[in-house]
Amino acid sequence: MHDHNHFVADITLKAVLEHRGKILMTSGDGKRWELPGGRLNNGEQPVAGVVREISEELGVDVEPTGILDAFAFVSSAGNNHLAVVYRCHPMSDINKIRPNDGEIVDMRWITQDEVDQLTMWPQYKTLLHRLFDRTA
Repeated sequence: MHDHNHFVADITLKAVLEHRGKILMTSGDGKRWELPGGRLNNGEQPVAGVVREISEELGVDVEPTGILDAFAFVSSAGNNHLAVVYRCHPMSDINKIRPNDGEIVDMRWITQDEVDQLTMWPQYKTLLHRLFDRTA
């Protein structure tokens, strides 16, 4: 008999949206910054989930074009999460993004210089630096 210590977690789907050399970040509390997105629903496939979440949170349709990263973390509330980060291409005018007031209190397009100035999970900082280095 094997004694496994499995990581049981909520699956969080996140989107990287790039525009003019900047990446969109959102904040649900005005303090911690993250990529837009949310949790996978029961019976939902991940690609459909990230499309739904971005539509709900930002009011735009996106097309996921690939997985950029996946990482596990424990939230400040002590909950386990597995984040899957997709590169997403906006299917509508990027200037029509309107954050859902019920979920997002702030939103900004950031440059690489701003990554280390914002409070976010270390895994986000690592990913963002890697993405910005690739586009430089």
